[in-house]
Amino acid sequence: MLVYADVVLMNLQYAPALLQKGETPAAAPQEMLRIFETITSEHDVGLFRRFEIMRYRHVKRGIPIRT
Repeated sequence: MLVYADVVLMNLQYAPALLQKGETPAAAPQEMLRIFETITSEHDVGLFRRFEIMRYRHVKRGIPIRT
């Protein structure tokens, strides 16, 4: 019996601990974001870009990040 399931991966949360100066991700989070990108594109899986959405809200809209 073959079973199909819908899968969506969600990438990292945008948080000050993951950032270098200038609101860019540090090396390890940047690598994780790249891994999510690779896995989802190679396996035709949806990717919810939480990191990018949260960064947009914080940087462009001025919504503070609560820690």
